[in-house]
Amino acid sequence: MSGTGRKPGGGRPSRHAAIALVVALVALVLPAPPAFAHSRLLSSTPADGAHLATSPETVRLSFSDGLLEVGAAVTVLDGDSRPAQTGEIRIDGAELTLPLPVELRDGGYAVRWRVVSADGHPVSGSLTFTVGDPTASPPALAGGQTTAEPSASPAATGAPAPAQSPPPLRVLALGGLGAVAGVAVYLAVLLPLRARRPIRRGNH
Repeated sequence: MSGTGRKPGGGRPSRHAAIALVVALVALVLPAPPAFAHSRLLSSTPADGAHLATSPETVRLSFSDGLLEVGAAVTVLDGDSRPAQTGEIRIDGAELTLPLPVELRDGGYAVRWRVVSADGHPVSGSLTFTVGDPTASPPALAGGQTTAEPSASPAATGAPAPAQSPPPLRVLALGGLGAVAGVAVYLAVLLPLRARRPIRRGNH
């Protein structure tokens, strides 16, 4: 005589489905990972518009985020737009240092810089300062930045940064949520249906 009672563990698929649905809901309500912000210039030495009594030994640029060591370029121009002699750029985390091995003559100077953020996005800008004579005029710079760059430092332009495209991390996160939802649907719908199918026994 065959029993009609429910087999032990028959409710496991339902419990599994419930757990999967809870996990899916938690994953959906969690905030998506934030987009990486491009580096922006926080401070510089000399400061923009500074009047120095003597020639600086270095130009230091401090940014909000780390920098890549590739793609960085800094040029120091005198009042006649001639490049001054400089050393090799050094990058340490979010700080860039440019040695000035030769003393700058009295006059106005401009610094044009271009760096690459840790997220691979180029940022550029400029600043000016004077040495000795505070009335000296630095070289004219169009807009104080390189307009051909995809993104410019808000600190250098005074304008808000352009909209940022979502990074690959966000795309991967969305894909992960889709995978979790798919597993939840399988456990909630397909698995219980398979468990409810009657088992065909052979005739004895």
